[in-house]
Amino acid sequence: DDGLICGGTAHILLQPRPEEDQVAVLREALQLRAQRGRGMLALVAAGPSAAVGRSLLVREDGSIYGELGAPELQSALREEALRRLAEPGQDDPRRILIREPEATVYLE
Repeated sequence: DDGLICGGTAHILLQPRPEEDQVAVLREALQLRAQRGRGMLALVAAGPSAAVGRSLLVREDGSIYGELGAPELQSALREEALRRLAEPGQDDPRRILIREPEATVYLE
Protein backbone atom coordinates (compact mmCIF):
# COMPACT_ATOMS: atom_id res chain seq x y z
CA ASP A 1 0.00 0.00 0.00
CA ASP A 2 1.54 3.29 -1.09
CA GLY A 3 -0.97 5.40 0.84
CA LEU A 4 -2.59 6.98 -2.20
CA ILE A 5 -6.35 7.44 -2.31
CA CYS A 6 -6.81 5.47 -5.54
CA GLY A 7 -6.10 2.17 -3.77
CA GLY A 8 -4.32 0.87 -6.88
CA THR A 9 -1.63 -1.75 -7.04
CA ALA A 10 1.87 -1.17 -8.37
CA HIS A 11 4.04 -3.95 -9.76
CA ILE A 12 7.76 -3.25 -9.70
CA LEU A 13 10.33 -5.23 -11.61
CA LEU A 14 13.73 -5.39 -9.94
CA GLN A 15 16.25 -6.67 -12.42
CA PRO A 16 19.66 -7.66 -11.10
CA ARG A 17 22.70 -6.48 -12.96
CA PRO A 18 22.22 -7.90 -16.46
CA GLU A 19 24.72 -10.20 -18.14
CA GLU A 20 26.98 -8.64 -20.79
CA ASP A 21 24.90 -9.98 -23.69
CA GLN A 22 21.83 -8.27 -22.22
CA VAL A 23 23.74 -5.00 -21.84
CA ALA A 24 24.57 -5.33 -25.56
CA VAL A 25 20.82 -5.51 -26.35
CA LEU A 26 20.24 -2.28 -24.40
CA ARG A 27 23.13 -0.60 -26.22
CA GLU A 28 21.69 -1.69 -29.56
CA ALA A 29 18.30 -0.23 -28.58
CA LEU A 30 19.96 3.08 -27.66
CA GLN A 31 21.83 3.09 -30.96
CA LEU A 32 18.60 2.46 -32.87
CA ARG A 33 16.98 5.36 -31.04
CA ALA A 34 19.94 7.64 -31.79
CA GLN A 35 19.57 6.76 -35.48
CA ARG A 36 15.86 7.64 -35.21
CA GLY A 37 14.93 4.07 -36.05
CA ARG A 38 11.87 2.28 -34.72
CA GLY A 39 11.71 -0.91 -32.78
CA MET A 40 10.49 -2.46 -29.56
CA LEU A 41 12.53 -3.67 -26.64
CA ALA A 42 11.05 -6.71 -24.91
CA LEU A 43 12.00 -7.77 -21.37
CA VAL A 44 10.71 -11.14 -20.17
CA ALA A 45 9.45 -10.85 -16.58
CA ALA A 46 7.87 -14.32 -16.28
CA GLY A 47 7.72 -17.36 -18.51
CA PRO A 48 10.16 -20.03 -19.65
CA SER A 49 13.00 -20.07 -17.11
CA ALA A 50 15.68 -19.67 -19.80
CA ALA A 51 14.08 -16.40 -20.93
CA VAL A 52 13.24 -14.67 -17.63
CA GLY A 53 15.27 -11.49 -17.23
CA ARG A 54 16.43 -11.53 -20.84
CA SER A 55 15.80 -8.82 -23.43
CA LEU A 56 15.19 -8.81 -27.16
CA LEU A 57 15.14 -5.90 -29.58
CA VAL A 58 12.74 -6.17 -32.53
CA ARG A 59 13.39 -3.59 -35.24
CA GLU A 60 10.63 -2.27 -37.49
CA ASP A 61 12.11 -4.18 -40.45
CA GLY A 62 11.57 -7.46 -38.55
CA SER A 63 15.20 -8.08 -37.67
CA ILE A 64 16.00 -8.94 -34.08
CA TYR A 65 18.93 -8.41 -31.77
CA GLY A 66 19.39 -10.65 -28.77
CA GLU A 67 18.53 -14.21 -27.82
CA LEU A 68 15.93 -15.35 -25.30
CA GLY A 69 16.87 -19.03 -25.12
CA ALA A 70 13.21 -19.87 -25.82
CA PRO A 71 12.62 -19.99 -29.61
CA GLU A 72 8.79 -20.18 -29.44
CA LEU A 73 8.62 -17.15 -27.16
CA GLN A 74 11.12 -15.26 -29.29
CA SER A 75 8.99 -15.86 -32.38
CA ALA A 76 5.78 -14.85 -30.57
CA LEU A 77 7.41 -11.64 -29.30
CA ARG A 78 8.70 -10.75 -32.74
CA GLU A 79 5.18 -11.09 -34.18
CA GLU A 80 3.60 -9.10 -31.33
CA ALA A 81 6.18 -6.30 -31.54
CA LEU A 82 5.78 -6.00 -35.32
CA ARG A 83 1.99 -5.92 -34.97
CA ARG A 84 2.22 -3.11 -32.42
CA LEU A 85 4.72 -1.16 -34.51
CA ALA A 86 2.37 -1.35 -37.51
CA GLU A 87 -0.66 0.01 -35.60
CA PRO A 88 -0.68 3.73 -34.71
CA GLY A 89 -0.61 4.34 -30.97
CA GLN A 90 0.22 0.73 -30.07
CA ASP A 91 3.94 1.27 -29.51
CA ASP A 92 3.59 2.81 -26.03
CA PRO A 93 5.41 1.00 -23.20
CA ARG A 94 3.22 -1.69 -21.65
CA ARG A 95 3.11 -5.04 -19.94
CA ILE A 96 1.67 -7.78 -22.13
CA LEU A 97 0.76 -11.41 -21.66
CA ILE A 98 1.80 -13.96 -24.26
CA ARG A 99 -0.44 -17.02 -24.32
CA GLU A 100 1.76 -19.56 -26.08
CA PRO A 101 4.20 -20.09 -24.53
CA GLU A 102 2.82 -18.40 -21.43
CA ALA A 103 4.90 -15.33 -20.51
CA THR A 104 4.66 -11.83 -19.08
CA VAL A 105 6.71 -9.32 -21.07
CA TYR A 106 7.38 -5.60 -20.84
CA LEU A 107 7.45 -3.95 -24.27
CA GLU A 108 8.73 -0.45 -24.91
